[in-house]
Amino acid sequence: MKRRLFLTQTAAAAGTLAAAGSANATYWSREWQPSVVIAWNQALTTAVSNTITPVTIAARIMAMVHEAIYNAWAHYNATAGFTQPWLYRRAFWEWNQINREVAISHAAHGVLTDFFPTQRHVFDPLLQRLTANQWRSATGWRAGNIGRDVAYKVLRSRDHDGANQRGDLAVGAYTDYTGYAPVNSPDHIVDISRWQPLRLPNSAGVLTVQKFLTPQWGRVRPFALRSGSAFRPTLSPVMPTLAEIQEIVRLSGLLDDRSKALGDFWAANPGSVTPPGQWLQICEQVAKNDCNTLDEDVKLFFTAAQAGLDASIAAWDAKRAFDQVRPASVIPYFYRGQVIKAWAGPGQGVKNILGENWIPWQRPANKSPPFPDFVSGHSTFSASFAAAIAAVRGSDWITLRATVPAGAFRTDPGLPLADVNFTWNSLSETADSAGFSRQVTGIHWMRSDFAGRNLGKQVGQTVAAKCQALFKGWRV
Repeated sequence: MKRRLFLTQTAAAAGTLAAAGSANATYWSREWQPSVVIAWNQALTTAVSNTITPVTIAARIMAMVHEAIYNAWAHYNATAGFTQPWLYRRAFWEWNQINREVAISHAAHGVLTDFFPTQRHVFDPLLQRLTANQWRSATGWRAGNIGRDVAYKVLRSRDHDGANQRGDLAVGAYTDYTGYAPVNSPDHIVDISRWQPLRLPNSAGVLTVQKFLTPQWGRVRPFALRSGSAFRPTLSPVMPTLAEIQEIVRLSGLLDDRSKALGDFWAANPGSVTPPGQWLQICEQVAKNDCNTLDEDVKLFFTAAQAGLDASIAAWDAKRAFDQVRPASVIPYFYRGQVIKAWAGPGQGVKNILGENWIPWQRPANKSPPFPDFVSGHSTFSASFAAAIAAVRGSDWITLRATVPAGAFRTDPGLPLADVNFTWNSLSETADSAGFSRQVTGIHWMRSDFAGRNLGKQVGQTVAAKCQALFKGWRV
């Protein structure tokens, strides 16, 4: 049975997440120390937040960092297979903790500095600290070379994976090469069932028209899926039903501090660590809860990060395929001229408003995400991570607690009036909560949430199966 302990660590901009453990918590917390994997994961999420990296691009970077860490570690493991060719297991007399940590650190540093050159002030001191004792190993210098070689191979392996990072498929990094064009404009709806880009203020307050974020992402090469469409869900009918529309309005009219806190905790708005980053932070909670060793952390974060990548690809495949409209467009369209009970805007609470003035519980500058509704990215990411983490640790059961402090809301400044606490008793329950948070705040339809949960679970299980085979040295 896994050993469990209590911990608290920031898991979102306005909340804390903790894993609750047994009476042995104090005993185990004295022994357990976070591994270098966690140190580099924290540097990774810090860089994503500092640079406001978009969610799809962040998921890919996270997967590459943890793939490099895994391959560096695999050089010093008896069975683990590699994800890249021309990598070979080191002689057993080199298998020591110093070499593993040095190789891992150089591998992570190599990938991170390639993606985030402006964040070297975060990465360089960490590398220096984590490799300071490499002289105590006779082959420590070689471990550093191994890590750098792994980073180079992982980076090159995805130069032409369909993300268009290098601008080889269209001019500009990560630009669309598929020819996507929205049917609707911010001022005119041609087809109410299709996504409508909105005109929203940017960070400088200038109104700009949304562009579909990475519409090509469904064509990115997955880690474990056959393709981005391997588990593509069905959408029928294409237009949300009257009952679904009414449910979003009903939830808006019932918004209170608790439902807002749920939305705020899981929001992961631009400038945060993004949804996959938030789940990698949950992996940090799981690692401490389970008193993970370095080997266990490598496997946990590698599996979870690959699940995040494949979830991004599968979710964006569906978003592009169905191009479904969001509540932010439908409700003002259908309720124009009608009085409805709903949230009236920051600081105004719930009141009777005209339907054309309805907005999701979001900041005006981030009223609705820049991509179609079906499926929910939050739901897909969360279910995928939950399934992958459960597979690695051998159990879905874990008690996770979250607190959103008084006055922490980003959308409604000054609220909540008191701390709001949540408790979840499993990873899957936590993931379902993340998915539902997008319904209660008016971001997604119920169908997009539920279809995303199902899709994410399939993705997570598929990724976990490939990773488990890889750990055993099987050909995958």
